[in-house]
Amino acid sequence: MKKGVFIFATLVLVALVVFIFNKLINTEKIESEVQFDSEAEALEYAKDESPYIVDFISQTKLVDSEKMVIYKFKKDEAVGIGTGTLVWKNNKVSWYKNGNDVIISDKNNNTNIIGDVESYSGKKFKLYAGITNSKNIKIETETDSEISPHIDDNSGLYYLLVPSLRQK
Repeated sequence: MKKGVFIFATLVLVALVVFIFNKLINTEKIESEVQFDSEAEALEYAKDESPYIVDFISQTKLVDSEKMVIYKFKKDEAVGIGTGTLVWKNNKVSWYKNGNDVIISDKNNNTNIIGDVESYSGKKFKLYAGITNSKNIKIETETDSEISPHIDDNSGLYYLLVPSLRQK
């Protein structure tokens, strides 16, 4: 009987510790959220947090209080692309980086990528990107072929962000 009470007490204690730890993590996440009065302030914060961002090259339309942002970065001799989400809550805006950045070009080679991107709220997108010397480049997506992506004139970086067919 004593062994059963001991096991039960141990399980209750472990559950309590997990519950408290979970509350502390969630509280820390809410408290660490930085909010701004304007989109420009949030993007400036993004550059401060990630100083290798050299330019914001595209944004989606505002959908469900979110905008996806595509940025170009430069780190040493590497040039790449990354995404973040601007999120509006209570007339304030916050910046969230969406995963890892991708190197498109370095001193040795250029790479074309197709990658999955997820917004802060979990919306899924496909990102197509690479480097081109042509203004008439065409790419193939999950649903279409011969699509003209956007091209950053300064770097030759092309990109296209489309909603993924596989949502939650």
